[in-house]
Amino acid sequence: TAIVAISRTRPNEMLTATNYRAGIGESLLGLKPGEQMSAQDLIKGLLLESGNDAADTLAAGTASSRAAFVAAMNARARQYGLTRTRFSNPIGLDGPNNYSTAGDLAKLGRIGLEIPRLANVTDKRRATLRSGSTVRRITNRNPLVGKYPWATGVKTGHTIAAGYLLVGAAEKLDA
Repeated sequence: TAIVAISRTRPNEMLTATNYRAGIGESLLGLKPGEQMSAQDLIKGLLLESGNDAADTLAAGTASSRAAFVAAMNARARQYGLTRTRFSNPIGLDGPNNYSTAGDLAKLGRIGLEIPRLANVTDKRRATLRSGSTVRRITNRNPLVGKYPWATGVKTGHTIAAGYLLVGAAEKLDA
């Protein structure tokens, strides 16, 4: 979701929050329908806080439909050679046609870290989102970032079917 959204937006581009209806236990930024937020703040909310409302807003704001956005995600997955990955929604929620493997997720993490707008977010312990109707302070859900100076990201996740997930990255520190 972040990679496709970054390819379709400018950092300061304002997007309109959708009327996302979350299920019980979903991670959210707490966007209000119609609220305006910058693409970069939405990316931060998606990557650090795992805000499903941010993911839905990015998808709706950068494609003609959610289905078109998911099609773009699947086309990008094929382009990257992620042969065991298929998306059915922009949020990562369980679905019969939404799946991946640890190997594909690791490859996707490496690819994402080559994109400066993404890499400059995933290694942050906290962020302040100022572009919405209220200032939001969010914390990276990745327990490695901030605890270890060499941790550079990438993303956590959780679904009922998959359980808890962590795609981690680190860089060697010179001694």
